[in-house]
Amino acid sequence: MCLIKAASVHTGLSERQIHSKRRHTELCEARWACWVIMRKAGMTLIQIGEAFGRGHDTVIYGLKAAEENLGARDHAFRRLITALESARECEELLNTQHN
Repeated sequence: MCLIKAASVHTGLSERQIHSKRRHTELCEARWACWVIMRKAGMTLIQIGEAFGRGHDTVIYGLKAAEENLGARDHAFRRLITALESARECEELLNTQHN
């Protein structure tokens, strides 16, 4: 998944760490940012959960936490979301050109 790779590059965390079950703040925030972008792209909570090996209830919690981070004007988290949105748009453009 290109989105996880983009999160990895932006945060300096490995893709394996982002996918892990660990709950360190920086790992959770990287996951939550991916989930925000996936949700904006139209994926269901179940689809997002399956992509990360989690239940939809965990995804709901993460999306609420992400919303709180954005509402709290967490600039680093906002930059991560912006970077992932750009990566997703770039991926969509490349896919369109190849089809």
